[in-house]
Amino acid sequence: MNKLWRNLIGIPLMTMCLASVLGVSSVASDYYASITNTTNGSNLSSSLHTLITNTHTTKLSYANVWTAYKTTDTFPGTPIIWDTYSEYLYTYGKDQTGSSGYTGEGDNYNREHTVPQSWFGKASPMVADVFHILATDGQVNGKRSNYPYGEVDTSTYTSGNGGKLGSSKLSGYKGTVFEPIDEYKGDIARGYMYMAIRYSDQLSSWTVGEAQKIFTGSYPYLTSYAMDLFTKWSHLDPVSDKEIIRNDAIEDVQGNRNPFIDHPEWIDTIWTNSYKDSDSNTKYSTQNVISAINTLTQSSSSEDVYRAYAKYCRLNTKDKSSVTNVSTLFSLVESKANSTIDLDTYWHEIIARNTIDSLDQTKVDHVISLINALPEVVTLSIEEDILNIESSYSALTASEKTKVTNYSILQEKRAELNTLMKDINTFRETPTKASMKFNYDVTETASNDTVTYTLVSNTNELKVGDVIVIAASDANYALSTTQNTNNRGQAEITKESNTITFGDDVQFITLERGALENTFALKTSSGYLYAASSSSNVLKTQDEIDDNASWAMDYSNGTGTIKAQGTNSRNNLKYNSSAKIFSCYASGQQAVQIYKKTSGKGTTIDISNVYIRFGGGISKSTYQGLLTLGEDVSFGVSLSKDGINYTDYLANPVYVDSIGAKVENVNGNYVQYSVLIPTNEVDYTTLVYAKCYVKIDGLKYYMQISKYSMHTLAQYYIQNKATLGISDEVALALGEF
Repeated sequence: MNKLWRNLIGIPLMTMCLASVLGVSSVASDYYASITNTTNGSNLSSSLHTLITNTHTTKLSYANVWTAYKTTDTFPGTPIIWDTYSEYLYTYGKDQTGSSGYTGEGDNYNREHTVPQSWFGKASPMVADVFHILATDGQVNGKRSNYPYGEVDTSTYTSGNGGKLGSSKLSGYKGTVFEPIDEYKGDIARGYMYMAIRYSDQLSSWTVGEAQKIFTGSYPYLTSYAMDLFTKWSHLDPVSDKEIIRNDAIEDVQGNRNPFIDHPEWIDTIWTNSYKDSDSNTKYSTQNVISAINTLTQSSSSEDVYRAYAKYCRLNTKDKSSVTNVSTLFSLVESKANSTIDLDTYWHEIIARNTIDSLDQTKVDHVISLINALPEVVTLSIEEDILNIESSYSALTASEKTKVTNYSILQEKRAELNTLMKDINTFRETPTKASMKFNYDVTETASNDTVTYTLVSNTNELKVGDVIVIAASDANYALSTTQNTNNRGQAEITKESNTITFGDDVQFITLERGALENTFALKTSSGYLYAASSSSNVLKTQDEIDDNASWAMDYSNGTGTIKAQGTNSRNNLKYNSSAKIFSCYASGQQAVQIYKKTSGKGTTIDISNVYIRFGGGISKSTYQGLLTLGEDVSFGVSLSKDGINYTDYLANPVYVDSIGAKVENVNGNYVQYSVLIPTNEVDYTTLVYAKCYVKIDGLKYYMQISKYSMHTLAQYYIQNKATLGISDEVALALGEF
């Protein structure tokens, strides 16, 4: 008898708790008349999907995108393309990519699908939806390729305006990413949010490349990585005049609008986040623009005039109003571009629309009084007050914000609080971890000369670890090891009463726990069986257990169904006597029988002393920093079965050499603590929510939440056993959960 103890180190499950902005342009207000529920994210996303889909009345051809750029992607009143990837000045139409392509940066501009068209198979209308197709430098477009957007750690390429290609520094994705410059991050983020909602009913089919790293087929339609990245970018680079102009122009071309440009506050309803707005990021200052205009004369080249105008266009609304010599610039642009637009009137209307608000002095005075009421000495208890004031300030209009004369005091207090809470914020960003701990006994029975495969009468006779043969109910054939292009062939068997005999080509299948509740994975000599297609339901094998490689068995009286799960197919494994194959069918064909190995060498696994552990680990410096923040500092874990009502459990932090270490070391550079929850078979599928906390003088701060059951933890270990170094025997024991 083999008796082993396993203490398996858990993997963190991170969530986000994340907040933000204002504003709809007056031009667009009637467009959203049908949107009545703006407080529930799921309902809001559904209503917006209906609106922007129904109003997407003109589906452009891919060639029409070039034409659309004349109004959507040029500096207003000029033929100059607004390129987000370079500083080059391209002329609309003349400099677009032709058959000769490009030899370097600055050659021409191209159509950049910010959502790569390969992800959705170049299908319409996505392939020509201008909301996510930007006019960009052809060379940089090619370098970006089909890589996701992200934040770069080490760059392998930098574009002319500072865009970077390189390895991702964010934990949610570790591949190659492209990072645009700050002033266009919000533009791209809001474009992705538009795509997620506009095509929410199609996202599950976007499976090429890295699409599923960004989009998901169910609400909220963005993965955790994408949601965190794009909500962050949308706040760090709020809506600019450029986007408002482009939104209006695309509505003229396509019929619909991007709601997250008109209503950026809806981002915080649909995708939860904790980011705060900053000023719109632009490369140039007001003084830089004024200086550029002062160098211009009537004899200045078109390029010099356009470069100065480009700088002006890229200022935010507030800064544009401070450019005192702008009339000189407009006059020169109009003469160089032969513009039919009165730029002075044009920009006046844009700026007015972007700052339309009434001045409510009562609101302003309220914020001023709240700031004045802040204590002179900043302590941890001030955080809630500062958050409330920041929320009230964010709700002010642009004009009202300028009237908050003591705003600098709030900024100073926030900076002091951030310094004080440095270690708390590190703690908050740390994920709560989960692991499992259990004993198991492995008993191997003696080998017999005769191996018998006996007909299974009922589903409850099957368990993880059983070896089975799948046979046709009304024919002397079983699933074979032979595989044609699409399906498994047949192997001859002989049925005798409730047993079978067979030749060498019968496929033996070991039952493992499926990725879904109450399912099995069918492990063959070549991998796990799965239904490979929703159209033809072909039967193939793969290396890992996932939803598609999980099978639900409903079996009684010797026959029944083995039903494919997941997104690819929900049909039943059956025998086709005409084609002489086993495959998946919605109806017709022969049902199957299961014969289980009932003698010969066998294995029995008994599980005991089962615990699930929740805890956290932090660096020694963070831990010691937390201890200095109060007189009474304690640590623990809050647990819940419904994610709402939590119970606190105190824990004793210990020093260790590394996070996950099992041995205490008083000289270690890390600190960890946890609580153990005893479980039994009834509780194996019960989800437990957990969040580690530190309590400082009565104020409690939490790590990121985690939720696991014994079953979901076991499935994670099984599916990643190679990476985690888990043996087949341990994986078999994990299959009992």
